[in-house]
Amino acid sequence: MSYYPKSQILTNLYTNGKEYIFSTTKIEYIGYYYEVSNGNKFTGKNPNDGKNILLEISNTKKISNEFSVVDPTDNKFDNKIETDPYNIITAPGYLPNATPNIRSLPYPNPTLPTSQDYKFGEFQRYFAKKNNELRYLEIDKKTYTLLQNEDPTIAWDLYTPITVTWELSGDEEKTYNINKNVVNLVERNNKWYGFTQWFKDKFLKYYQNLTPQENLYTSGKEFKTPNGREYIGLYHIHPKNGAMVGATHIKKKHDFLTPINSTILSPLTSSQSPPNTSSSPSSGGGGGY
Repeated sequence: MSYYPKSQILTNLYTNGKEYIFSTTKIEYIGYYYEVSNGNKFTGKNPNDGKNILLEISNTKKISNEFSVVDPTDNKFDNKIETDPYNIITAPGYLPNATPNIRSLPYPNPTLPTSQDYKFGEFQRYFAKKNNELRYLEIDKKTYTLLQNEDPTIAWDLYTPITVTWELSGDEEKTYNINKNVVNLVERNNKWYGFTQWFKDKFLKYYQNLTPQENLYTSGKEFKTPNGREYIGLYHIHPKNGAMVGATHIKKKHDFLTPINSTILSPLTSSQSPPNTSSSPSSGGGGGY
């Protein structure tokens, strides 16, 4: 077999069948293969994987390729596959000066969570896999819908889309495990080999800790109330509002607490009773929900 430098070999490609046959036995091939710069394809993940038998295009693929897909900007050996913006469909007998039909390729365009998503604690992420390769990209909802509906303006036959429910808040460890388990499940159920590894362990992406810290107590010299008095008693820390009066966060209006730092407070006299240490809010201004 001829020698090819690494730059002229595409490795770890995969076919689910109906594409290639063994050149020796003419039997359909399913599994990993690699491609060299002259277009020849061989069994195995790379030249060092097994006997590397030459593959031929199956009759099924020849029929399906009656309308072939050509990307004029695509040089597979320059690592530009995912970012190519167009796929040009050409019919047999295509003339160079003819006007081709153009349809788009999906490109990386992640969907970002909104404030409403954080209220719900989760949102949908959208992904696509190139059908004949272990190549993944994150897309937006519009592209996902076009692929799902087999829209003729996009190369829907070359990619498979999927959606993943992504946790945004809650216990940090649980959130990490939930997201990782969901991705693992997608990989197993769809045979998207390497999909979990593609995330590079970033299963807390977009995560925010929105759980209040509750049932805290201060003996003083830490916070002051809106009227400037030193606060002693139960409090909680809201992830957005900060420290607030009361042991737990409630829907009823209750006061914010301001860190004392070096601010001079209005001292409590002996005739004044200490602030209420129950979860009921004080009557001063500056309250929140």
